[in-house]
Amino acid sequence: MTTIPMNLDNHLILTCSNDIDAIIAPLKQFFCITSFVYQKNFHDGSETRLSNQPAWLKYFFEKKLYQHSVFERDTKKFQQSKFLWVNLPQHHQVLSQAREFNIDHGLTFVYPQEDGCEFFFLGTTPDKPEIMQLYLSHMDLLEQFLVYFRERAASLIAKSHEQRIFIPEKISLLKNELHMPEFNRESFQKLLISPKLATLSPRELECLVLLQDGYTYKMIGNELDISARTVETYIEQIKQKTNSYSKADLLKLKR
Repeated sequence: MTTIPMNLDNHLILTCSNDIDAIIAPLKQFFCITSFVYQKNFHDGSETRLSNQPAWLKYFFEKKLYQHSVFERDTKKFQQSKFLWVNLPQHHQVLSQAREFNIDHGLTFVYPQEDGCEFFFLGTTPDKPEIMQLYLSHMDLLEQFLVYFRERAASLIAKSHEQRIFIPEKISLLKNELHMPEFNRESFQKLLISPKLATLSPRELECLVLLQDGYTYKMIGNELDISARTVETYIEQIKQKTNSYSKADLLKLKR
């Protein structure tokens, strides 16, 4: 493991840019993404990066911008998430310097792992603010690309993990924190139940869910510890409440 400050000119962090540039060709073609950084911070304080922007990374380390990055905090505090850079005012000092290297309008994907945390930084040029809408409209494709990147860059990622660097003063000097607002996904999802199903009793809803999962009346009865005849009664009640006339109608109900 290498401790910085150091001369990174011959380090993988700065010498892999052509390989990374080739791998991210689909992002450049379809999303106009011109800047890509893979970063992994480990729980022991070490870290690594792979990027197609060596000049920016060299500047980042030389100017100790890691002291101002919200993504350099305790790795155990991160949750899987996505951050639009425009929504990170506490990251302003890093972003303002990145614009000097023609990097702007980006987003960061965060993936906690057992031994640390992975970050993917995707950005474009300052003259393309409209690209943000493209990100939001096709976030699933960007996440799919990250899976592709891990596969295509597997050997580089493994090599970078062997050549990790360590910044001894990073955590002690870092003051910025990311604050994610609390959000109860389960409670929100409960509010999205179809109006047709809102009138069903808990037992009726259980029967419907199992029916839609392919269970027969007998199987539903065994699962819920009731008779098949009772299941049939519940199903008839569900039909009446949802204006359904057949099993096919019940299978079409959204839950």
